[in-house]
Amino acid sequence: MTLPWGFKAAAERRALELRAQLGLTPTDPLDMAAVADHLEMKVVTAAALVDVARLGELERLQAFACSAVNFEIKGRPFIVRTHYVQ
Repeated sequence: MTLPWGFKAAAERRALELRAQLGLTPTDPLDMAAVADHLEMKVVTAAALVDVARLGELERLQAFACSAVNFEIKGRPFIVRTHYVQ
């Protein structure tokens, strides 16, 4: 996968902005739950939305194909975590 020119620099600048907004230094680790809360994003597990057996079948068909997806409902962004499936 090829990223557009300038993506890495833009991502680094955004990471520094987020850390500053959260009162962290540039090298402090990010707590993803705190970041999601700061960005007013809702993080849910796929198991809260779909039967775990169906998720397991997807994992068997193509292991590690998807660890998360994001979408928007009524203007609010959501992240659905799927990577816990075994």
